[in-house]
Amino acid sequence: MCKNIILLLFCFYTIAAHAQDYNYIHYTAKDGLAGETVYTITQSHDGFLWFGTESGLSRFDGTKFTSFTVNDKLPSNEVFGSLEDKERRLWIFSFSKEIAFYKDGQIYNRSNSRLLQGIRPNLELLSISLDQQGKLIFYDDSLRVTTIDKEEAISYTYNQFKIDYRSLAEGRNLQMSLLRFPDTISSFVLRYFHTNDTNKIGVFKPGHHILAFQKFGNARLIWDMKANRFFTIKDPSTFFQYMSDGDLVGRYAKGGACIYDFRRDKLKKIFLPQYIINGIFQDRELNTWFCTNGNGIFKLPALRVATYTLHPTQPTPIHTIYAKGDHVFIGGEKDVFWKMKKLSRSGNYVADQKYAPIPIDWLAFIRNAPEQLLNIRSNTLKLKEYNYAYVKSIYFFKDTLLISSFRDVRLYRDDHISLNKIIYNKRATTAIKHNDHYYIGTLEGLIILDKQYRIIDTPIKQRISSFAKDTNGILWVSTYDQGIFKMKEGRVLANYHKGNSALNSNLCRCLYLDQHFLWVGTDQGAQKFDINPSHTTPELKDIYTANEGLNSNVINAILVKDSVVYIGTPKGLNVFAEPANRANRLFNLALTGISIGGKAIALNQEPILPNKHNQIKFDFSAISFSLNNISYRYRILGLNAAWQTAAEPFLNFISLPSGDYTLQVQAVHSLGYKSPIIEKKFRVAKGIFDYWWFWVLSALALFFIFLFILHNRVRKVRRKEEEKHNINRKMVEMEQMALRAQMNPHFIFNCLNSIQNYILKQDAAGANLYLSKFAGLVRKTLEHSPKIYISLQEEMEYLTNYIELERLQANHPFNYTIRIVPSIHPAQIQFPNMILQPLVENAIKHGLSDVPENGMLDISLLRSEEGMLICTIADNGAGIERTRENKKRTGHQSKGLSLIRKRIETLNLISSQPEQISLTIEDLKSQGTSGTKIVVILPIKVYKSEL
Repeated sequence: MCKNIILLLFCFYTIAAHAQDYNYIHYTAKDGLAGETVYTITQSHDGFLWFGTESGLSRFDGTKFTSFTVNDKLPSNEVFGSLEDKERRLWIFSFSKEIAFYKDGQIYNRSNSRLLQGIRPNLELLSISLDQQGKLIFYDDSLRVTTIDKEEAISYTYNQFKIDYRSLAEGRNLQMSLLRFPDTISSFVLRYFHTNDTNKIGVFKPGHHILAFQKFGNARLIWDMKANRFFTIKDPSTFFQYMSDGDLVGRYAKGGACIYDFRRDKLKKIFLPQYIINGIFQDRELNTWFCTNGNGIFKLPALRVATYTLHPTQPTPIHTIYAKGDHVFIGGEKDVFWKMKKLSRSGNYVADQKYAPIPIDWLAFIRNAPEQLLNIRSNTLKLKEYNYAYVKSIYFFKDTLLISSFRDVRLYRDDHISLNKIIYNKRATTAIKHNDHYYIGTLEGLIILDKQYRIIDTPIKQRISSFAKDTNGILWVSTYDQGIFKMKEGRVLANYHKGNSALNSNLCRCLYLDQHFLWVGTDQGAQKFDINPSHTTPELKDIYTANEGLNSNVINAILVKDSVVYIGTPKGLNVFAEPANRANRLFNLALTGISIGGKAIALNQEPILPNKHNQIKFDFSAISFSLNNISYRYRILGLNAAWQTAAEPFLNFISLPSGDYTLQVQAVHSLGYKSPIIEKKFRVAKGIFDYWWFWVLSALALFFIFLFILHNRVRKVRRKEEEKHNINRKMVEMEQMALRAQMNPHFIFNCLNSIQNYILKQDAAGANLYLSKFAGLVRKTLEHSPKIYISLQEEMEYLTNYIELERLQANHPFNYTIRIVPSIHPAQIQFPNMILQPLVENAIKHGLSDVPENGMLDISLLRSEEGMLICTIADNGAGIERTRENKKRTGHQSKGLSLIRKRIETLNLISSQPEQISLTIEDLKSQGTSGTKIVVILPIKVYKSEL
């Protein structure tokens, strides 16, 4: 900028800028921790951290605490120790003098564990440890040593037990008297501590090849087993942990903790000097945890974020950070600005340098920012005779300032050609010049002006927060509610937001370009994206949040120089060394609870649900101490093999069909982290409908029901048919009776005529004989008249009586014969009532009446080969043709034959036999003789009972 551009110097903000300090994450009972006094920390195989407190045992997954107390079978709420053995049992030691362990979601004590029942109670535990094989070792105030290996507990007297010093597990301690050392080492240690009593010397193994010896008091000795070298420790701290970089971390009795380089006998860093530290632990992510006496837990994240408050009494919001040369420039609020020397990294951390930011003025701040978009929060910017109130941003290009404020956007230059021109006369949030156009961010969106300051486009309608332009001509635009936009030559190429990218928030406050990496500051942390043109969408490479040590998730400004990251938040400046890789990040998933119908079951139990009204809930925890915003995906093999997503760490299933299922769950993060898939098999019991025998029985039942219905239907139809048949039968019977009624009067009329002839002839004897036979015949007629069938014997008797009557009244006597073959039993055969009488009557009246002498009537009954009854009535009369001529001559019409034919038809209708009754009449003239032969063929019906 030209030297004539004068920025009115602002008064120096006289503060004593504070030196750096690490930002800790503090957890107390308000966050779910069981108690404020924390004695111990351990990490189980699945990654959970376990905290023993004065009020119970707490499990932590990085987000949520779950606490266990005496209500969960803890022997006591005061837990002073915990460690995990090779069987993945978390052993819990409390002040109740009774031990317990946690496994598969529940706590075991003497009441529910056979293993613990065999261990003598009321122990005053002096030491608890593990060997490298995971065997538990503890001894009590009676100097009795107990080991637990798998399901076996063995007790030893104090002088019976020793293990090799190399077998002691890392991070564990034992009395020297329980360890077996080479004589030279033992002698050296005892001489150093001026004692022969190994019971007074404790041995701690902070690292793989490091042993620390400590006598009761402050004397300490470090043995580097790999180098076979001893180091004496002058610092009065008690060492608890071997750090990943080879240093030791320990605590002071009067408060605080430290990092100590034992090889150089140098104190490197002091932590939390105002707190009494009970324990120190470094987890697998290399986060360091401090247990305090009455103040909960402090976490020092592995990122080791250095925080600068820049004010002695209150947070200092930071809105702009940029670098020039060896310095970093920092912009705050109320026209306060700082300059500090660029920080360098030492290994994985920012070097612990003692210098701090110093206040500077406007002129110094802006002069060093060419081509920089500065987000300013200035109350009043004084430039020569002009005052700019509430400036939002300044962009410095070619000796010109592009200033945006709550009132307008203007260009300002004070050199040989002065310039103070308003190019946009409304409120703006930020502004930048890009490719000869002016891009102005407002509350209503993006406005583009051409060289003549005319509005040529408004491509974005969301509130604009910041700009960043790369070397490929791409302009990146951040918004407060729709993520970020990618623009080129005034056109929007893409919009990336929470719904279509890895952005964790649509509220984006700032942008920073570092080569092909775009850093985005949101209200959920700082995200680093790879925007290499080879990627179709920005690829998320890392994310930094308060969970890793930032003093706030609200990111106002970002700068990256020489792999050191500077982040401004409403609470101050954060600085850390950008990790070369994040391979140590822990990301695991563990099943923490199963309940069926609201009742919890053990995690190692296979859940079996009832068939009806089944409900099962699975609780799980994603374990990470640096990542948040974790989501889940799951599927149930046996039901649906497709993966589904879930936002919460639990799944609830209701009314599942019967079957065997496998639930698979996986935690996922937008950075690409995926936890191992956890599986849990469970079963929904079969209902009665799921068994094959039920369907077989059901099919059989349906079949029999169908048969029953069909049978009833058939019976009903048959009954109706039978009723109909009975009605028809009765009608036929009535018709038979009617036909017989027509025949009987005809017969009676003829008999009466014969009696009349006897009377007219005054043949009293003949009339008397005839009347007696006639009376017998009438009596039989009356007896048989209600019956359709009578026995053949009765029919023959009736027919014989009738023929005898006819012989008495015949003008010309005739003879007759009735022949029945022996194979026919007349008494057993049913025969149609009066079926032959009309035929015999016709043979006598019309056949034999014209035979003057030797008239012959022959009646025979035979059985055919087919089992039919053949009845033949033959006479030697005039024959059929002559009889017809006589009828024509006399005009007589005989009804007997027609009635017989009708009777045969009705008998065939009501017969239950397939064979039909037939009637044939033959004139014997064709056989060279005279007469007529009538043949009636009937099915033989054995007589059973009268109908």
